[in-house]
Amino acid sequence: MIYSGAARRDLLIKVAKMYYLENLSQQQIANKINASRSNVSKMLQSARDLNIVQIRIDDTSTPGFLQQTELMETFDISQAIVIPSMKDPENTKMEVGRAAADLLQAKVSDGMRMGITWGSTIYHVVNQFSPKPLNNAIVYQLMGGTGAREPNTDGREQTQSIANKLNAKSYILQAPLIVQSKQLRNLLLKEPVISQTLTEAEQVDLAITGLGTSDPVDCNLLKIGHFSKAKCRELQKKGAVGDLCGWHLDINGKLCELELHDRIVGISLEQISQIKTVIAVAVGERKAEIILACLRGGYIDYLVTDELAATKVLSLNKG
Repeated sequence: MIYSGAARRDLLIKVAKMYYLENLSQQQIANKINASRSNVSKMLQSARDLNIVQIRIDDTSTPGFLQQTELMETFDISQAIVIPSMKDPENTKMEVGRAAADLLQAKVSDGMRMGITWGSTIYHVVNQFSPKPLNNAIVYQLMGGTGAREPNTDGREQTQSIANKLNAKSYILQAPLIVQSKQLRNLLLKEPVISQTLTEAEQVDLAITGLGTSDPVDCNLLKIGHFSKAKCRELQKKGAVGDLCGWHLDINGKLCELELHDRIVGISLEQISQIKTVIAVAVGERKAEIILACLRGGYIDYLVTDELAATKVLSLNKG
């Protein structure tokens, strides 16, 4: 019998399940579906070619596995995923993004309200995210955007992209993360669309966020033009090691007293702490201090990072 279209796909799924989940041999499957063993072999290859079957290898190294355990035990978080660091930092970001995308795919469900921030690592998460479409899901942008300077990593683009993949409704924050004055921020927060988005964003079930560093070498807010190198150094002198959703923290996870916090458009730090599940992704040694700050502050439940960052986090915490 010749199968095509949906019927063939259903047959490939059936054959793949028998082989990979029920551990039947190819000959046993052939007998069950009245086909030759060679045809079953071709079906299994087709199932892989069509991504019906996706093989993942857990490539966590022994040091990474030990770091995962130590991070979870030390900071009482639900899970830590530590990816091997590569020579090219961009490749490390891609692999951390892939691991975070896999974690996120396991967490999303029908009717879920999800929040997302922005950044270069979040971009890789969204880019490699390939979930099944959901019913009645909503995605909220949790912090103001970057503007047109970095369109690929902007909050609007990433929120819309992940919503499209989930078949979900999206709520975009039509404002930059940091505005020129407190008065302007207060006026924007009175705008119905912005007010509604932030009010509803408080109720998200899950949030995925990047973490920013105050180090001028790797500061996203400097890259997009919000900060200068002098501003980064000023923040460091005031004890800020980095930011979570724009809110700058000291090494112990306490909110720094900064004038710029009066100009932020986004969900508040207190609201972040009330979200049931927060997944943080961050790569590299320069992110170690803000990772540690967020862990000490109890703001994150799941951490996806790399070995270099994890090594420094654990060292800083002991020192």
